[in-house]
Amino acid sequence: METSTRKLGPPGSNLFLFHLPNNMKDSELYNLFKPFGTILSTRVMTEKNGKSKGIGFVSFDNPQSAQTAI
Repeated sequence: METSTRKLGPPGSNLFLFHLPNNMKDSELYNLFKPFGTILSTRVMTEKNGKSKGIGFVSFDNPQSAQTAI
């Protein structure tokens, strides 16, 4: 599992997510999206205190996996 590293997939493979729960972690985001394909990276943006900002990113290795996740 790879999280937090900013690896981007090819065009059309990178998802921007919003309205994430305040307590969501990178690993939980990864586990939520791993059924849809090979993930290159996940990242939940956080405040300095560790609380989620409610937004995050998932990068797949191909556009079809991203489209399936959508």
